[in-house]
Amino acid sequence: PCATIQSAIDRAEPWSTIAVGPGNYPENLVVDTSLFIVGSGRDATVIDGTQSGRVVEADGEIHVAMRDLRLTNGYDDNGHSPYGGGLYSGATSFVGVGLRIDHNSSVSLYGGAFLPGASTLFDVIVDHNTAGMVGGLHTRGMVIDSLIADNSATESHCGGIQTDHAVLLRTKILRNSAHQEGGGGCGFASVYHSTIAENTAENGGGWNHTFGLWFTNTTIAANHATASGGALTTTAGVHILQN
Repeated sequence: PCATIQSAIDRAEPWSTIAVGPGNYPENLVVDTSLFIVGSGRDATVIDGTQSGRVVEADGEIHVAMRDLRLTNGYDDNGHSPYGGGLYSGATSFVGVGLRIDHNSSVSLYGGAFLPGASTLFDVIVDHNTAGMVGGLHTRGMVIDSLIADNSATESHCGGIQTDHAVLLRTKILRNSAHQEGGGGCGFASVYHSTIAENTAENGGGWNHTFGLWFTNTTIAANHATASGGALTTTAGVHILQN
């Protein structure tokens, strides 16, 4: 066994599986090869960024999957790309299963995670992250059976999640806040069988968007705006479908 997760990553052949036992690991990981990193449960295996940098960064023409891990206490103070206090993935593809991404921060963008590439999140908790803009998560992929809660954008918009042609399925977006627009979230998304509730912002307490937005069998309730649009604000079409 290796003494640290990073040493295991550095020694691993492409497409290897790295198994991480229970414990607290004070590390800032850099992944530069295709890997599967699996912990012993998000309550048991904790990767702690110690406020000294981003918890995990994966970039390049690689495929990365992470499972059953907690990514916490990360900090991005660069103020320029790549962003993300807890997680940044510019990899060709990223899959996260059973993760918790919490209590991370960024001085500018994406306190919890920045996933500009292809990504799928399943059973992931993104909570208590902060940034100037987009407190929780940016994604252009799929978010399934997940919870995005108690994140905050302290200077601008998108408290919980920012979406770029993303798909949300059976996901709860709760109690997030933004200083300006989109307490729960903002951007283009197709949202199915989900809940957007108890989020707050100046405008668009639940959601703010300037592109297309589809809601199917989704509850939007008890959101609050101090200026306009308690549920949502929009400059483009919203399609609400019920089956």
